[in-house]
Amino acid sequence: MPVCPEVEIGLGVPRDTIRLVGDAAAPRLVVEKTGDDLTARMRRYARARTRELESLDLHGYVLKRGSPS
Repeated sequence: MPVCPEVEIGLGVPRDTIRLVGDAAAPRLVVEKTGDDLTARMRRYARARTRELESLDLHGYVLKRGSPS
């Protein structure tokens, strides 16, 4: 089941670069060019999506190295 968190929170393809910034214990997800903070939107999405994925009885995840999500 492919998942692209950036697209699912409404970002386009291609999109401006987004980065994890700040404290490693509490990083912020920020659009590099504009400074827009996407942290709250991504957290809401992640909470909802993980609940959805839990119901599918998956056995693992494959993550892309270097992806902010």
